[in-house]
Amino acid sequence: MRFTIRIRRGINRLIKGLAGAEGSEIIEFAVSLPLLLVMVVAIYDFGSAFVLKEKIGIIAREGARFASNLPSTDLLPTGTSCATVASICSVRDAVDAALVANKLNDCALAAAVPQLGNPVSASAPLSWYFKTTSRTNGCPNDLILIVDRGAFYTTTLTINPTNPTYTIEATKLTLTYPYSWTFNRVITLIASGTNYLGTSELTEAATMQDLN
Repeated sequence: MRFTIRIRRGINRLIKGLAGAEGSEIIEFAVSLPLLLVMVVAIYDFGSAFVLKEKIGIIAREGARFASNLPSTDLLPTGTSCATVASICSVRDAVDAALVANKLNDCALAAAVPQLGNPVSASAPLSWYFKTTSRTNGCPNDLILIVDRGAFYTTTLTINPTNPTYTIEATKLTLTYPYSWTFNRVITLIASGTNYLGTSELTEAATMQDLN
């Protein structure tokens, strides 16, 4: 009986405390905590995605610069192995090394085999791509590296006024990297039932004039 009376007295004190100024502050904090948590996670998450996209852009430019210096003597439209298109696999290795150097998960890119074609553009006869499918490596989705050695772009030069437009042979490298959001795990704290995107593919491309 005495134990029950003590419990009742404790509950009454708690209710009286919550009815005061200190109690209202506790309630306000409890209400605002989920919103504060979502804001902190959102700032961190979007900031991390922005930094990752910058790194992917730098790696794409480094890969395109490396590929543009390689010879094209082994580029055959039918080559789909590192034995036949060694230069394409060397680009893969350079990109993989850059990912590791930037402390990013390479998603087992080093083990990916070249596949003929371009999943973005069908009209790319000298294009190969690597696609990782091993999600057990810690990547939330597939990583895709496209190496197009048959790319070109046009530029205008004033040295020849009669024909100022020139077509420049180039190499285009496109890197798509998966990013796993944390924001979708906490948004339900303030919006129950919200289905936010869990993974996004960050894509960067770079084109460099062929130098070899």
